[in-house]
Amino acid sequence: MSLQGEVRSTSDQESGSALRSILISFAITLVSLFGFATWSVGQAVFPITVNVSGESTTAGQTSLRDAINIANSSTSCPCLINFAPTVTNVTPSIALPDVTNNDVTIDGGQTVTLTSTSAQSFPGITLGGVNGVVTGLGIGGFSTGVFITNNNNQVLTSTIGA
Repeated sequence: MSLQGEVRSTSDQESGSALRSILISFAITLVSLFGFATWSVGQAVFPITVNVSGESTTAGQTSLRDAINIANSSTSCPCLINFAPTVTNVTPSIALPDVTNNDVTIDGGQTVTLTSTSAQSFPGITLGGVNGVVTGLGIGGFSTGVFITNNNNQVLTSTIGA
């Protein structure tokens, strides 16, 4: 009687285990560096780039207000709102819309500051969805830098009160 089947050596099993450990370490590193804790491996991300500092309504220009509205209406989340290199300061004159969709990340890349022209009675950003992330922003001059109204939202590597 002979048994047929796949025979795996201990070294093959150890190699698979080592590769799994490397991939897990890599994922943990990405989470700690970039705050992508809510994104699954292989999941597509819908990018939205803010390319104007003001409240422009000119075609082809996207303000932070526009980007939040796009993310809120998107069925393609997770969404990543990032900023063009020319945008370093955003100063809304009225409250920005609440981020209400799930899995929205606003990433200032450590170069963007969200400020008000004078002390405002509204928050800089409101995270109302689930699994939202604000990272790499300097936020100041608002009643609250980031107001969180739902579960599993994070503020990472940001300066509030700047």
